[in-house]
Amino acid sequence: MISNKKILQEIDTLKTVFKQGDSEIPTMWACFWPGMMVMAWMIGWPLILYGYKIVYYELPGVAPTIMAAAVVWSFFFGLIIMLQVVNGRALYLSIPHSFRETSVLCRFVSTKFRRYLFTYLVTYAVLIILCSSFVYGGVYSIVGLFVLTFSFMIYMNVDLNRYQLKALTTLLESVKGGANKSKE
Repeated sequence: MISNKKILQEIDTLKTVFKQGDSEIPTMWACFWPGMMVMAWMIGWPLILYGYKIVYYELPGVAPTIMAAAVVWSFFFGLIIMLQVVNGRALYLSIPHSFRETSVLCRFVSTKFRRYLFTYLVTYAVLIILCSSFVYGGVYSIVGLFVLTFSFMIYMNVDLNRYQLKALTTLLESVKGGANKSKE
């Protein structure tokens, strides 16, 4: 378990590292590729499963339209999550590599975030697989996507806020803002 004392020590160490000018600017690809994989996962499941049903089965009424809407909503949520992953990864990669390797706090936060993301993506895949077994499963998957996403967002927010990591985020944002001002 990580303590507030350890967090404050690491933030002080990180401040010293940043004062020495050791911040890094990550490449766009390093920031984007995990988010793009998440988006592909979120679009791929409904596209494959619902697309298969639309093409190979005669579905009654508005079922194909609902399934297409489920794919569109998956794209929308995938885009939002991708942007959040890209933003988080940019913040994480702006921390010098030498500090990230030794930091208990960085390891803790990145492990926790990976676990949340993995759990979310697996739960999402199970949701889509279950919903695709119903004729009007697209409706269930849209509702399930809303519930799943907002539940995970709330739970993750509450869990990570317990560690009062706002100071670390503020420090990183100020360094990032300072780097942008120095470029101008």
